Parts: sequence; structure tokens; C-alpha cells
Amino acid sequence: MLKIYSHFLIFSIITLAILSAVLPVNSFAQDWTDMNRVKAKYRVTKPSISAKSGEKITLEIEVEPFTEWYIYSVKERNGVPATMMLLDMTVADHLDPTSENPLPTESYDEAYDDEAYKHYKSVTFSQVIHLKKKLKKGKYPIEVTLGLQTCNSTTGQCVKDEIPIKYELVVK
Repeated sequence: MLKIYSHFLIFSIITLAILSAVLPVNSFAQDWTDMNRVKAKYRVTKPSISAKSGEKITLEIEVEPFTEWYIYSVKERNGVPATMMLLDMTVADHLDPTSENPLPTESYDEAYDDEAYKHYKSVTFSQVIHLKKKLKKGKYPIEVTLGLQTCNSTTGQCVKDEIPIKYELVVK
């Protein structure tokens, strides 16, 4: 009996070691979700956020364009549509401007016949929210609409969409 237990214990330790090496560092992040219309995929890095009323929280969405596609920046330029994060203000006093990391590349855009700010690889869009000071303790659903446009660098085809993304705010 003891021999079976020790084999089971060794097997469990090895399994846990393998899983910890393979699993992503941020275990809070959701899996990637395809946005076929805009030829990109996204994931929410932290779908549930805990804070006290009156604090600042940051909502983050990581977006990665499909091969040969790019995403426009949050910086608007000469009519080129900017990526935006819009949300219901039921829990917020005000918002900081949407930010992005890494910074975009500036290059000529055939679709708009002008220079534009673009992301060719994964980018994280962040929205800092100043929570209302008198929020009661409890759970609040937050729905963000991610408005973005992607274009194909080979064909020049562009697609625009608004994607609803849900978060949960836990006020302590």
C-alpha cells in the first residue's frame, strides 16, 4: 500500500511540475478569441478586477492581427479611424485616454493615401477608469466596446467592427 502511495505521489509531483512549466504566467488571462470579421484575435488579460470605490482600475485587451493584417492605433490622424475603448459610465467618474503598448509604427497607408499609425503585431490597449467614490460593495458587470479597424497590407482591404467585451468589477 505504501509503495502505491509513493508512486502516486511521485507521479503527482511530476505532473504538477510539467503543468507549471507549460501553463502561461498570467493564469488570469482568457484564451485568445478570434474576431474573424476584423481579422484579428483578442484576449482579456484580467477579466475580473477587485478595487475599492474611488480607486483607479485598468482594463486591458490584448489584440493581435492575423498574418498580413494590421490594426490602427488609438492615435487619430487625418481621418484614419482610431481604435477606441467605449464603456458604460455606471461605475466611472471619468476615464483617462486609451493607451497602447507597444507604441505604433508610423507608415504610409494606401487605404487613406496618407501616413497612419499601425500595429502589425500584438498590442495591448489599456483604459484607466476612475471609479465613483460612492460605489457600494459588490459585483458590477462592465461592458466595454472595442471599436477597431484592420486592413490587409497586401490587398488593401479594410474591415471595421465593434466588439463587446465583458469584465467583472468586485468592489471591496
